[in-house]
Amino acid sequence: MNKFDKNFHLNFLPLYGVIVFMLLMAFAHEAKAEEEFIEEVVVVGAEVRNEVADLSSDFSLLEIIQPASPYAIGGLGGFVGFAERGTQSVHTSVYRNGIPVNDSGAGWYDFAHDVPTGFEKIKIVNGPNSVHYGSASMGGTVLISDDLGDGLITRVGSEHSLASYSVNDMFNVTYLRANNGSVRTDNEEDDWYENKTARTSFDFAGWNLSANYTDYDYDYDNCFNDAFESVNDCLQVGEKINFSLRNDYLTFGYSSNEADYFTEDVQTWNSKAERYYLDIKETFQVGVPAAKLTIGLTANHELFQDNEDTRTRFYSTMNWYNHFAIGFRVNAEGEA
Repeated sequence: MNKFDKNFHLNFLPLYGVIVFMLLMAFAHEAKAEEEFIEEVVVVGAEVRNEVADLSSDFSLLEIIQPASPYAIGGLGGFVGFAERGTQSVHTSVYRNGIPVNDSGAGWYDFAHDVPTGFEKIKIVNGPNSVHYGSASMGGTVLISDDLGDGLITRVGSEHSLASYSVNDMFNVTYLRANNGSVRTDNEEDDWYENKTARTSFDFAGWNLSANYTDYDYDYDNCFNDAFESVNDCLQVGEKINFSLRNDYLTFGYSSNEADYFTEDVQTWNSKAERYYLDIKETFQVGVPAAKLTIGLTANHELFQDNEDTRTRFYSTMNWYNHFAIGFRVNAEGEA
């Protein structure tokens, strides 16, 4: 390319940006005119906070980072949901290593089984950002990434024991056993929680591969049998799986959450939710500096018990200086 060609392209680069933006707005206007074809049109000015776990607490990962925000019930191992600005837990999208992990059945994400080790990083996006993360993010988005590091962390006691070992910045194994005392007020039976987690995360040839497996059981009181009669003993056994493969342009992943409940040694309830997720995107620098156009597609296949749901969305956003964005997200099937 000669000097004239280079200058020509540089001089007209802002014009290209204006043209792309006008096409973007025209498409958005057309989509708004056909209201049943548009899923979301969102303007975002979101606060972003990056946090690292502080091991001075014995509770869930999210309780350490935002002690005033989570909703917790049932003691250690009980439900811990996250909600801000007057919303509910189902209005907060949670992503782990690039893929959504909200329960396909309940809609929320339970942080109670994320054992804090210091090998995690969290980004919290306040406010709606549903062009990127879907309509479930109207209360905000929590992004979790495994940053495994290298080393051994131990805490040993008669009521609480934790061991977490990471090697070569790639593999981590964590074990937790803790006593909740008695959840009920009319007996003194100890209620124990046990959690075993294995994780791996490593980069190769521009890709990141992450996998997370958690197996837990929680022996607690005040549960219900299949006749919804309150009984004194209950055992919850569960496992959570998270897998992702991603680079700057493509993310593919799988997540599942399964729990079995036992009352008087008889299984009374099983809950299993699964999700397959694909995101393809490309980002372009357009017009003035720090203005970026992102175009992408997400495909989400969810299974809960005997129910299935598949959704495909096209989305596009124009972002200025990471503080203001406008965009749209359209159902590929042409339905709201």
